[in-house]
Amino acid sequence: MATIIILCCTLLALAWGHDLTPDTSESLLSLLTEERNLRAKLEAEADSLEIELNQLKVLRSNASCGCPLSAAPVAFTALLTHDITVLGKQQIIVFDKVTLNAGNAYDARHGTFTAPVDGVYEFTFSQLEAGGYQGELALVHNTQIVAKTRSGDNSYYTMGTNVVVLDMVAGDEVFVRHGDLSDSNRLWGQSHTAFSGHLIEGFM
Repeated sequence: MATIIILCCTLLALAWGHDLTPDTSESLLSLLTEERNLRAKLEAEADSLEIELNQLKVLRSNASCGCPLSAAPVAFTALLTHDITVLGKQQIIVFDKVTLNAGNAYDARHGTFTAPVDGVYEFTFSQLEAGGYQGELALVHNTQIVAKTRSGDNSYYTMGTNVVVLDMVAGDEVFVRHGDLSDSNRLWGQSHTAFSGHLIEGFM
């Protein structure tokens, strides 16, 4: 309001033929700059409010139709790059090279995945065994074995792979461990032995 009043007074002074003093000119320029800054700030706030309004419209639409709220992306891929020459009984496999960890749900220090939200998840795991060895891996959901792989041959490298879909609640854990029926305590890595998973559908 003060800017508008001063601008009006300035225009009147020009109309009456009076020259502007240096102080008045400086004040006018300062007020014009302030007005531009305020206008830019208001435009930015208006854009932000428009985004929030659109988000509220989506939430209201979901609430009215009973549609579930989508969870943030959750996905990971971890590889075993080195060979393990001595595996302990039921030892958890720590996959050392993490190439993707969207949502940071996979713990590379301990080899465990912890579900961040309730939902349906898919997991894939694989193992590489050299000729002359036979090994088994187990995928464990909390304390229950839900899937296994077994691989080995007398002469050639072989691969074992399995895929499983699980209904999980937030806080549930999934990991890969050494299988009970394995007759070898070795596991070959070379990025062939791997563990990955992703959230298919989650609910907040």
